[in-house]
Amino acid sequence: MRAVKHGASASVGAIACILAPLMLLGCSTSPTLVHQQDNPSIAVKADLPPISFFTSYLTDEQQQQCDAVRAEHSEQACLEDPVDPTLLLQALENAGRFNKVALSADGFDYELLVSSKATRNQSLASSLQNLLHTLSLGTIAAPPANFDAQVSVTWRGIELGNVQYQTQLELDNPSQQAALAAQFSEHIVDALTTNDVFSAEHLYATLQASDYHHEMQLPNNIDEFQMYDMQLFRDPFQGAMVRYWHPLYAEENIDVFVYPVAQQDLTNQEGLLLNELEREKRDITLLAEARNIGELNISDVQPIQWQTEDKKFSGFYQGVDASQDSGTLYASTYLFLLEDKFVKVSANFPPRIATQLVKQAIPQIKVPSESKLMAQLRGG
Repeated sequence: MRAVKHGASASVGAIACILAPLMLLGCSTSPTLVHQQDNPSIAVKADLPPISFFTSYLTDEQQQQCDAVRAEHSEQACLEDPVDPTLLLQALENAGRFNKVALSADGFDYELLVSSKATRNQSLASSLQNLLHTLSLGTIAAPPANFDAQVSVTWRGIELGNVQYQTQLELDNPSQQAALAAQFSEHIVDALTTNDVFSAEHLYATLQASDYHHEMQLPNNIDEFQMYDMQLFRDPFQGAMVRYWHPLYAEENIDVFVYPVAQQDLTNQEGLLLNELEREKRDITLLAEARNIGELNISDVQPIQWQTEDKKFSGFYQGVDASQDSGTLYASTYLFLLEDKFVKVSANFPPRIATQLVKQAIPQIKVPSESKLMAQLRGG
């Protein structure tokens, strides 16, 4: 990965952050679904994840080109970062495609790294100026410089794709910089999205994470609940979510979450399940406090032992209910461990209804086997 000028510690943080699930470290970033829009103030077309924007040092190829031009002419014949980075940042924000753009080392999982230079054709400028001087015609403005930018997109420091942008820039015309920044933003966003660089599928394939679309099997229906869609989180450690909805009761749904166990040792399955439910309990408590939900009841964890014709399923149940003016809210959660994946089934109605539905669904779920990513992180 290339070095970063603004926020150079980001590369170290990225390595720690991608390993965090196995090292039990915390990351400041939060997962986002592929189709989730985190910032409602942005137009509907803001379909891309939050990004952190950085200017980076020139690539080796760019540096060699710069050195050659400087050796032939002068130090000013090649300029690094010829366009004000804040203009590029503003152009990316104005494009409206990203949920948020930040110029910070403590930013988001996705990072946009830009290395740019402008080279002057000083031989041409000098020849024209000498000609005009000989003819006593005064002076002319310097010819446009060749602007070259290399853009890389990374996820926690892992490169996902890159694109090049080249044009001409009048270095002595500051007003042109804003226009160039807008063109630059439009070009790179179109190029990166055309190549699906920001898609969860591309992220999972690059990291060799599980292929949930092709390797996971789930029932099309759970009793009268019908599969609505499957979405991937833009974080392979968060995996996939599948929603089931009821055609007569639109507010009732069942969500199935499948994601890898972020531990190296999977032998103590009961301990892993209980720790995961305890983590979820903490998250629910914090969420309730943030939303000022007064009366929150979280049940004790209850073991599950279900026997089908040819297989035994062990897991745990935990229920939550909260009273609001509009009525009682429910969250019935059932957690299992299949292969190296947590399978969490959550229903927003009471367990007297949910339990039989989950008991019907679990035997029909087949999860992907351990991915190359998790095998590598676990030391396999």
